[in-house]
Amino acid sequence: LRGTKYDSLLERDLHSGILSEARFHNKEDRVSYSIPHTYEPDFVVDKAGRSFLVEVKGRFRDGTEAAKYIHIRKVLPETSELVFLWDRSNVAFPFAKKRKDGTKATHESWADKHKFRHWNRETFSLDVL
Repeated sequence: LRGTKYDSLLERDLHSGILSEARFHNKEDRVSYSIPHTYEPDFVVDKAGRSFLVEVKGRFRDGTEAAKYIHIRKVLPETSELVFLWDRSNVAFPFAKKRKDGTKATHESWADKHKFRHWNRETFSLDVL
């Protein structure tokens, strides 16, 4: 049904028939919802009255996995910080599209873009927290 407002023939048929008086895909009728999840950090370092949740990653499997950390950060108390410890530097997202210059987004560039502090196993020490 390309080029129409309907997602299916059934929607079109019902809207032109028994549901003709009903509102159809009306923005004012949208319902926000959330799905509860839990997160268990790989490591937690308590230092100077703060808790650092250290997520150890070789790579993200997909964009959904990467996005979950943005949601996790939103619910953390101000005394907690989620940080990343990469296995290796500059690992490209396996699902990233090539940029015009032929490169792909890396896990580090994602962390920088989303303002997560991050290190790799060679550059990390507890002193950086």
